[in-house]
Order: sequence, then structure tokens, then C-alpha cells
Amino acid sequence: MGSAYLIDPLARTITIVERGDRTSLSPVHALLGCEEIERYSLGGGDLLYVGQQRPAGGGAFVCHLYPDTSFIGRALWVGSSAAGEEVDPDMPLDVASETIVFVSGDYLDQSPGDDR
Repeated sequence: MGSAYLIDPLARTITIVERGDRTSLSPVHALLGCEEIERYSLGGGDLLYVGQQRPAGGGAFVCHLYPDTSFIGRALWVGSSAAGEEVDPDMPLDVASETIVFVSGDYLDQSPGDDR
């Protein structure tokens, strides 16, 4: 089955979870709590599945491995083999956690030059 890292910007936590069936995205949808997800390559074989629905209560995060984007919603960090199959994340949880910065929903609502 394998493990993955669940990033929850509302709770501001990163936890190890059981990924479930790696041949299906259904467990990803269930873990992220939404139907619409995007996939981002983090380099080194790791991937990030990000829910595209903003959770009630806000919350977001920035990942230093994908610095030009702020992510809303929950995310699942997984690994990928050279053959393209999903595997456990290559990066250890403590190192992966250092690449994530949680931000408030207000941060995302600001326009450039906004003094909030």
C-alpha cells in the first residue's frame, strides 16, 4: 500500500498517512477531500497532489520546491519511481517539512502592493 505525507494547511500539519491503492486516484481524492486535484513535480522523483478546493476556514501553503505557487487545500506528497510508478516519498518527512510554509487565507487574497 505505501505511505505518503498529508499536508493540511487548515490544521497546519504534515503527517504520514497510508496512501492506499496506488493504481487508483480514488484514495487521493478521499484523503484530500475533493474531486479536483492537480499534480506537481517536486524534482528528485517526488510529486505533490493538491486539492483545488479552498477549505472552509482558509489556510494555504507554499512549498520551496515549487516556489512560484501558493497552494490552497490539502495536498499529498508521494514518490515516483524511474518507471513512473508511485512509491513512498524519496525525501524524508523531516526534510520535506522544512520546505513547507503555511500561510493564512488573507495572504492569498492580497494584491501586490496591498498593505494588509
